[in-house]
Formats: sequence, C-alpha cells, structure tokens
Amino acid sequence: MKKVLSTIVFIVAVLFSNNIYAQKAKTALQLNDQLASITDSLYARGQEWGSQFNTIMNGSKDFKPLAVYRMNIEKFIDRKLVEVRGMKDINGSGELREAMINFLQFEKHMIQIGFTPAEKLPANATEEQIQEVITKLTEESKNETNVLDKVREAQTAYAKKNGFAIESEKTAEE
Repeated sequence: MKKVLSTIVFIVAVLFSNNIYAQKAKTALQLNDQLASITDSLYARGQEWGSQFNTIMNGSKDFKPLAVYRMNIEKFIDRKLVEVRGMKDINGSGELREAMINFLQFEKHMIQIGFTPAEKLPANATEEQIQEVITKLTEESKNETNVLDKVREAQTAYAKKNGFAIESEKTAEE
C-alpha cells in the first residue's frame, strides 16, 4: 500500500511540475502578467501574516505561530527568485526581471529584519516590546515603496516598448 501511495504522490508531483513549466511566458504581456502576479501573491501572504499578528496581539500573545506564515512567505520568495532568475529574455525584459529580483531580495531582507523579531516576542511581552517590533517593521517597510516603484517604472517602460498597457494605466484611462 505504501508503494502505491508513494507512486501516486510521485506521479502527481511530476504532473504538477510539468504543468508549471508548461505555463512559461511566451510573450511580453505574459511575462509582465507573470511578474505582476508575484507581487500580488506576495502582498496576499503579507496581509495574512499581518492579520495573524493582529489576532495574536489582541488575543493569546503567543507569537510563535507567526513563524509558519513567515516561512511560507520566505519559501515563496525563494521559489520566485529561482523562477525569475531562470526566465529567458522576452523582447528586452532584462530590466524588468532585474527590478523584480531586487524587489524579492528586499522583501526577503525585510521579512528577516521585520517579521522574525515578532515571532520571538514572549507571551508576556509588554506593550513597549510589541511597539518596538511594530516600529522596526514600519521603518523597514518605508523603503518598500521605493523598491516597488522601480518595479513599476521598469514595468511601464517594458509595456511601452512592447505595445501594451499595464493594468494601472488601463484603469487610469477609463
């Protein structure tokens, strides 16, 4: 029975990994959308961590479970760094891909500096200790806007070069 189960798991893993590779971008627009989905997914994971932080802060004050959410984000970033570094150039995508790599590296650093200290807070943490962690995270996140702006600038230039509009431009025009 174990052999059958492990064989099924192996087949599913192979099929899943083949499906991932089958979805590689072939056009400039597809590459743009693939990179944009990374920031969306990362944002959603960050929101989840923040929601859990607030729930814990206002409840049990047992911050250790935050580690699971942080590790989920870090694993996502690591996978996406490998993915973006391995992407082939499509119509001059180098600058956009490099901006995304810089953004992902920044996010990983910010998570290590800003998120990890939160999960190390003791259950009897004082308001001052909690505020210290929040302040450090807030300080680290201030630079996030600058790094993300560089991604947006590279994305806008790439879209212009390849004759498509990015979502924020489409919305502004409507």
